[in-house]
Amino acid sequence: NPVITVNSETICAGGSATLTASGGTTYSWSPGAGLSATTGASVTANPTTTTTYTVTGTTSGCSGTATSTVTIGPNPTVTVTSPTICAGSSATLTANGATTYTWSPGAGLSSTFGATVTANPTTTTTYTVTGTISGCTGTATSIVTVTPLPVVTVNSETICAGSPATLTASGGTSYSWSPPSGLSATSGATVTANPSTTTTYTVTGMASGCSNTATSVVTVNPIPVITVNSSMICEGFAATLTAAGANSYSWSPPLGLSATTGATVLANPPVTTTYTVSGTTNGCTGSLTSTVSVNPNPVVDVNSPTICAGTSTTLTA
Repeated sequence: NPVITVNSETICAGGSATLTASGGTTYSWSPGAGLSATTGASVTANPTTTTTYTVTGTTSGCSGTATSTVTIGPNPTVTVTSPTICAGSSATLTANGATTYTWSPGAGLSSTFGATVTANPTTTTTYTVTGTISGCTGTATSIVTVTPLPVVTVNSETICAGSPATLTASGGTSYSWSPPSGLSATSGATVTANPSTTTTYTVTGMASGCSNTATSVVTVNPIPVITVNSSMICEGFAATLTAAGANSYSWSPPLGLSATTGATVLANPPVTTTYTVSGTTNGCTGSLTSTVSVNPNPVVDVNSPTICAGTSTTLTA
């Protein structure tokens, strides 16, 4: 009888093996499940489970047999996380279940090899990781969802020293403000700012777990320091009043004034009067008072006598 030999193979689930027999002239194989053919020296085996095949070789009417075992090595079950990140942030992807790993696509990955990689895609991306163990492979997918950052806006304001400004942020669902100096609160969409000097505030807006910032500049203009003279006049005369310290001026009350605007006015009140001058620079106003004291003119009396020529009289005022 011919001495028949045949190879055995180990394959991964879903793979195939070539079985080749020798020693005979013709060959038959059994069982037929998973075989590409049941005759011939070489066949392709693709069983779903580990299977032992028997090949019978025949020469000159005499036959011999041999067995071939096709062992199925299981594919690894690969697992990987699917995180959600904010735009501009990164996530760590860790695969398990195999001994070596490859990743694709490479865009946004720190590496395409290894169990752990860092992903920083600009848009939501699906990565495929292929894990290999004992020559067999398994795959898993990781969806890195990229949440866009909120577009945070906030107004800037110009105020006068001592006055408040209302700052309102939008674009997020919750907000925090810094620095706290001069603020009515450090959270909320709307806050009141009353800083003593020009201050830049930063508002951080949160939405869907992601944050972004915007800045608000509150410009503080000083209150002008006004100076003005006071005066003392005689009834019927005018005094010159001159204010300084601002860019424009207004006067009140108008009684006896030559004008109610301007740095210099003439005052001719009938009685002692206190005027208020308001000076404005960059929208901020300061004020000061000026008193014009009116002294009454004296009422002079004198006698008017009649005398004889050559005599004298006394005139008394």
